[in-house]
Formats: sequence, structure tokens, C-alpha cells
Amino acid sequence: MDLLPLPEPPRPAGSRPRAAAPAAAGKRGGGGRRGKGARTQGDLFAWPRRPALALRPPEAAPEAAVAAGGATTVAEPPPTVDESLAALPTAALMDRLAALMDADRPAMAAFVALADALERMRARAARPVLLRLAHRFAGLDREAAATAMRAALRALARVADPACATAVTDLATLDALSSESLALALEVLAAVRHRPAAPLARRHLRHEDAAVRTAACRLARALRLRETAAALEGLLTDPAPAVARAAALTLGGLALRGGKQALEAWLPTATPLDLPEVATALVPVADDDTAVLLGRAAERADLPGRLAIVAALGQIDGRAAVTWLGRLGRDRKPEVRAAVCEALEKLADLAAAPVLRELAADEDSRVAEAAQQALDALAEAAAEDW
Repeated sequence: MDLLPLPEPPRPAGSRPRAAAPAAAGKRGGGGRRGKGARTQGDLFAWPRRPALALRPPEAAPEAAVAAGGATTVAEPPPTVDESLAALPTAALMDRLAALMDADRPAMAAFVALADALERMRARAARPVLLRLAHRFAGLDREAAATAMRAALRALARVADPACATAVTDLATLDALSSESLALALEVLAAVRHRPAAPLARRHLRHEDAAVRTAACRLARALRLRETAAALEGLLTDPAPAVARAAALTLGGLALRGGKQALEAWLPTATPLDLPEVATALVPVADDDTAVLLGRAAERADLPGRLAIVAALGQIDGRAAVTWLGRLGRDRKPEVRAAVCEALEKLADLAAAPVLRELAADEDSRVAEAAQQALDALAEAAAEDW
């Protein structure tokens, strides 16, 4: 059956009539194409094309919009993600994200851009809208990992508002997340130290995905779950290096000696990014041998690494720690020399007095003041003992 042409819309007065379209020879107009300019009933069922919501509002139309013979329209810019989001206040970013979730066909990239901008803000006021974004993509994320879900969880981890913990725990418990998003959810719960999430940490130490096992180790460390020692020691030989290292850091951080050997073996090859965390995790399980290994690691470390090692040595009792702090007291950086003075003051070992006297004459006033303060504290402690 041939489709009937729809009636033409009324023409303005004085306009020339449009030439009639040629009659169709069949259902597909002979050559399989509809006549040029024809309007058929099939057009009634075409999906309406709506523009994607732009993060930057279009320019306002001029007041004089009507010209002779018709309306003058202002061309809107193509919908793009606003590059100036970083300059917007938190409230404006939240409003845009809320409006985007109410749009008919929003762009995924816009969700991610706004969530990333809120992550940089680290404002707790953004928690409700970020949770709303996470709930919107929960079902979809489980079937096909959604970038907007991951962006929302990353932002919630940075915001670290304890008020989001229950909702994130529900998402992780109800199996509504992909593996990648589940790992991020555990990171959120570790950031806020949510005690009711302890069952999630214990369960997911054996998850099939390495990223989830790594995040479960960090959650166990944040919640001080010493009862997970056996499971953590089993992960020291995990085929995924990230999991084995996370397990070692957790064991050390929980003062469980099962991770001491793994941490000491990692120390000589630790990257500048990892070295401060390794040094910190070694403190609860350290002995004189550990102090020697830390001192040797300081010889190849960058400034943040040396500062982290000095701080760690300042928490390890024994002559080896004092000896290596004395060596680091000759560091070329005044920041390191000042940190050595503070570490020696904490150790309160009289054997450090010669090093502190030398540092009290340092050319840098900050170092000299810190050394003199440490000497005064040593003298006061000795007087009390006497």
C-alpha cells in the first residue's frame, strides 16, 4: 500500500508555491528512494533528535530577534565539556551535575568531567549529588563498567565524608558494581574507616579480581583487622605484584611480623613513590637490622624518601637508628638535617649528643634551632633520670 503524502504547511502570503513531488511508483518510489522533499506518514515515527545537554549555557538571543519575513535565530555552539570547570565554585558544579542527571540524553563525558572537578574540590557538600550519580549507574555498571560510576566513587574517596559510608557499603554488598568500581568502593570505605565494612574486607581478600584484593588489603589495614593475618600472609605470594605488596604493607601497618621479610626485601627496589609508605609500614615490626636497611635505602632516595626514612628511624629504638641518623645529619639538604634533629629528640638517646652539638652550629638557622631544642630536651631528661 502506497504511503499518502501529508498536507503541506500553510505558506506565508506572497510566497511562491513549491513544486509538487512526483508520484511514487511503488512502496520505495521506483529506485528505492523517496521523492526529494516528500513528507510521508513514516516521518511521524522518527525518533526526535534532541541536542545533548551542554555544560556551558548557550548565549542569550538578542532582543530584536524578529526580522522582515521571518525570525532570526542565533546559532548555538556544539555541546562540549566546559574547559573552565576548575574555576567554578563547588555549588555551581553540583548544580550542573544535578541538571545533567535530569536531562533526557546526557553525555557520559559530561558526567565524568563534573565528577572529576568535584573530586579536585574535595568538598563534603558534594556528597549527596555524587551518591546520586553513583546510584544512577549502579545497575548499568555491573553489566558494563560505567566511567561515570568510577568517577563518582573516585570523588567520594577524595571527599572522605563518613556520611557516605552506609550508601557505598550497600552498593558493594548488593553486588551492584563491576570489579573496578567495587575496588573503588572499598577505597572509599577505607578512606572513611567505616567499621561496618569489615565483612567486605574479609570476603574480598579472596576476590577473583586483583584490584579488588588490593583494595580489600587496604580496607583491612584502615580498619585494623588483625584477625585477617592468615589471609594476608597467603597473599604475600599472590601472582599479582600489587596484591602481594598491599598485603605486606597491611601486615606491617598492623604490627604483624609476617610482612617484615617481604617489606625488607621490597625496600631496596622501592620506587620513590612507594618508599615513604614502605618505610612507614616497617616501623611497627622493625629491629636493628631494619634500621640498617632503611639507612642504606636513604642513600639512594630522593628528598621525600629521605625525610620519610628519617621519620621512621626516629621511631625505632636501638643504636643502629641513632648511628644512621647521625650519618643523615650530614645531608646536603637543610630539611633533612632539621628532620634528623627532631628524630633524635624523639629517641632521647644520650649517644646522639655529639651529633646534635655539631648540628647546633649549622649555618642554617632552622637546623641550629632544632638541634639546640633537642639538646635541651636531652639535658632535661638526663636531669630527671639523675
